[in-house]
Amino acid sequence: MRVQLWLLVCICAISVGLPAQAETEKKAIAPDPVRLNQADRPATTVKEWMAQVEAAIVRVTEVRLDRTTQGLQVVLVTESGQTLQATQQADGNTLILTVPNAVLALSSGQAFEAGKPTEGINRVSVTQVDATTIRVSITGVNDLPIAQIVPGQGLVLAVTPEATGEEEEITVTGEWQQGYRAPNASVGTRTDTPLQVNPLSSP
Repeated sequence: MRVQLWLLVCICAISVGLPAQAETEKKAIAPDPVRLNQADRPATTVKEWMAQVEAAIVRVTEVRLDRTTQGLQVVLVTESGQTLQATQQADGNTLILTVPNAVLALSSGQAFEAGKPTEGINRVSVTQVDATTIRVSITGVNDLPIAQIVPGQGLVLAVTPEATGEEEEITVTGEWQQGYRAPNASVGTRTDTPLQVNPLSSP
């Protein structure tokens, strides 16, 4: 009788405790649902879409040229510290970087230009190509300069003028062997057969 009573008490305790534990685990797992009025809505009109595009455009407020031991650093400073992306192409001895989704908002005007900022670099110019694109042109004196994008705020370019050293002449010396001839070969037949007898070889 005691065993049955004890068994009944244990079953009741387990049946009361399990649903309470399941309820607390359920609350911990399931987050509160997001209401439609709380979610970010995509643009549904042209006016809203244009506002989103204008918000995505980054304003460049300053262009700096800093001399380094290797050459030059071209720095495009953005209004809020956003990072800019750029694509590179070469045209003769001019390196052209195209920066999309950016607008020049310089205090000195709509363009920046510097002549001979350092040895090996003839000119650096930053111009607004269209409503949302900036072009950075770096012209070398004799050769195409090399630019690497340095991670950071805005756009930082480490520009190195191409080294214009004298060309080195390399002379190869050796003795010419007259009459070199391999009369036998094992390639193709796997035996040491004269090449003139092997039908797979060509003289």
